[in-house]
Amino acid sequence: MIRFVRRATFGVLFLASVLSASGQSWSFGFQAGLTFSKLQGPVEQDAGTDLESFDFANGFHVGGLFNYKLTDQVGLRTGLVFNQKGTKYRYDGPSYFFFRREGAKAPVATLVTRQQEVKFTNANIDLPAMIFARLGSLELRGGLYGSVLVAGNAGGSLNLTNIRTLSGNNSVADIMLSLDYNYGSDRVGTGSGVLQSRIISGEEVFYPSIIGAYYEEPVKKGSLFNVFDYGLTGGASYFINETFYFGAEIQYGFADVTKNFYDYSKLALNANRERIQRADKDNSLTLKFSLGFSF
Repeated sequence: MIRFVRRATFGVLFLASVLSASGQSWSFGFQAGLTFSKLQGPVEQDAGTDLESFDFANGFHVGGLFNYKLTDQVGLRTGLVFNQKGTKYRYDGPSYFFFRREGAKAPVATLVTRQQEVKFTNANIDLPAMIFARLGSLELRGGLYGSVLVAGNAGGSLNLTNIRTLSGNNSVADIMLSLDYNYGSDRVGTGSGVLQSRIISGEEVFYPSIIGAYYEEPVKKGSLFNVFDYGLTGGASYFINETFYFGAEIQYGFADVTKNFYDYSKLALNANRERIQRADKDNSLTLKFSLGFSF
């Protein structure tokens, strides 16, 4: 990923120098800074109590911007910005878990109390399209953005307590798992680390100490995340001198960034011991704080 960011940055700077040399109406800039982002969407409840929550996760951004001046104070802006977005996700409450058995046997469904914490870290390339106005040392801007997902990763922990069969019997010792997700390369039912086991209803089931992104999924249909996002963006910058500034920007996404195929209840199963499908819309909210140069 670092190599990709380095190559993209050099490419943007080269293109900026070409555009800058082609005419005085074109100028270019560079920005880097911190990103704070989260997902927004419906959360699962049990008797009116929220079981899920989404919070801001930190990341970084770096990229080049291209300006076309309409007047001395007003212009258009676009660019290419590597932006690390994500969210912190937490689930705390009653749930279920499927334990895998040897061979091709169907997994064993159990009731559990789930405490799950995940930090998602996605690599995106943002393409803004904005109009800006320079008012002395202050710059205001607003417009649209598009975003392309390059890679998706996550890490965290999953603690399973009060483990029992669907009939409520056969209490099992607590289990603590680490989460190491790669949404591109991980496969269904895979993990790593130490292989461990428990006895449930007289049969031995197995699980790794570290589970992958699709360990709990019966089928994989692409990544959890959709490739494209888009929405509104706006911000302000304060210029310390003619070229150097610090600024803040907000992005409000309109697209559902997660696939409905992976939206299902974590609280309960249906009468056939299958997942209950949902159709949540999870849109992104991103805050950027930057230092930059505008030439």
